[in-house]
Amino acid sequence: MPCFEVRMLNLHMEKVDLELFKKALKSLGLDMNQYGSIIKIKNGRSVGSFSRGNLSVRGDSGVTPEQIKKAYSQEAVKQAGSRFGWRVQEKSPSKFLVSRQ
Repeated sequence: MPCFEVRMLNLHMEKVDLELFKKALKSLGLDMNQYGSIIKIKNGRSVGSFSRGNLSVRGDSGVTPEQIKKAYSQEAVKQAGSRFGWRVQEKSPSKFLVSRQ
């Protein structure tokens, strides 16, 4: 790949809750700035952007769209658990035990 070329990784995510999205980015150590309908994602330098359901991440950023989607899903499980009064225990980074209280 030539040194002037930047590889972007893309993922389509529909109906994203911005508060959950912020929590997911924070759990990965990322920050965000919102400019209208565009969200810029950074970790000291630009990582990517999110706009109209399309997530674009630089290939050399050290973060993949799949990691962001997974972190978003984890935050959604935690929020759903607290909303319905369930107890959510994280057994491993990608496994949860959800039970009624």
